[in-house]
Amino acid sequence: MKDAGLDPALAVAVVPNAATAHLAVTQTARMRDGERVLVHGALGGLAVGFPGIARQLGASRVVGTVRASDLGAGRQTKLPYDEIIDSAELPARLAGKRFDIVIDPVGGSVRTASVGLLAPMERLLPVGNASGDWHQIDSNRIWLGNLAVHGFSVGFFLPRYKDLARPALQLRSVPRPPASPRPTSRRFPSPTRQWRMHGWRTTR
Repeated sequence: MKDAGLDPALAVAVVPNAATAHLAVTQTARMRDGERVLVHGALGGLAVGFPGIARQLGASRVVGTVRASDLGAGRQTKLPYDEIIDSAELPARLAGKRFDIVIDPVGGSVRTASVGLLAPMERLLPVGNASGDWHQIDSNRIWLGNLAVHGFSVGFFLPRYKDLARPALQLRSVPRPPASPRPTSRRFPSPTRQWRMHGWRTTR
């Protein structure tokens, strides 16, 4: 944990939070190989589990955001981020870049800015609200942007899906290498395939 550049007070949370991250990105966001991931509050107790799990699952790029006061720690961390930036500079700091999954344990204005950073047909994953700001996202932006919001709360998830807890805890300690960058142009799956990719089923 010392080598990862983590505050010792946060280190004890890494294993359960890595398991939480694994459940969130596999069971809720349904992450796919080669996807681009943005993690807010990148050095926080919950967020530190996400970059390693994303790498294990084949993320092609993982970017983190932090407060300006944490940028120094961000430059020193050995967590597998490609880049860590100041969240106050969103969305301008990432202008022209789009992500497939945005993981947000922060909420507030950071969550609002995230909507404009998602590629069409992709997912915002709220996993907390550390800011205490209950700012609401404009649902029309979700609709017109062809986006999805998948909330994840492990406290409500695990009592119902206890059988998934053990596999999530049995994680590899060494992330696999990042996948090759994705092409800039993408063909979007048909609506039927989208449903299947997310594990949904239609009824007749």
